[in-house]
Amino acid sequence: MLPKVEIKRRKPLENQKISYFLPSILEKYSKKNTKTNAQIEEIYRESVGEDLANISFVIKFEKGKLTVKVRDPVWKNELKFFEEKIKNSINSNKNIKVLVNKIIFK
Repeated sequence: MLPKVEIKRRKPLENQKISYFLPSILEKYSKKNTKTNAQIEEIYRESVGEDLANISFVIKFEKGKLTVKVRDPVWKNELKFFEEKIKNSINSNKNIKVLVNKIIFK
């Protein structure tokens, strides 16, 4: 016969207040990350030029990966060919202290 095991049940999530989750969520998205993302967005716009910046925009920058949304699939393909140049242009900027290792175009 198997031994009897007691299972502890946690409170269901729907009974939790937002104040329970909010501090950890806010900590995840600190001001420092927001400032870095804003800098990356600005430098990205400078790197690709105003015309390409109007059809593409930075979604996020996380752990060296820059994710860019491109509105037109044809331009998405073209930007993939210039990934290395764009990456080097961003990384050569003296105002930013982080490096872009990869650009993902979506």
